Order: sequence, then C-alpha cells, then structure tokens
Amino acid sequence: MTTEGSPQGHSVSVTVGGADITLETGRL
Repeated sequence: MTTEGSPQGHSVSVTVGGADITLETGRL
C-alpha cells in the first residue's frame, strides 16, 4: 500500500489479490 501526494489531493494505491485499486480522495 502506497500513499502519494498530488496537486488535486491524495492518491492511494492499494493492491489486493493482484488487483490494483486507486482511490483519489481529492475527488471524493
């Protein structure tokens, strides 16, 4: 699990079961 800062907010990438899920908290 990696957390990266972006101009639009925070982007969180989570890898579970070989699936890559990207959540953008800046758009929520």
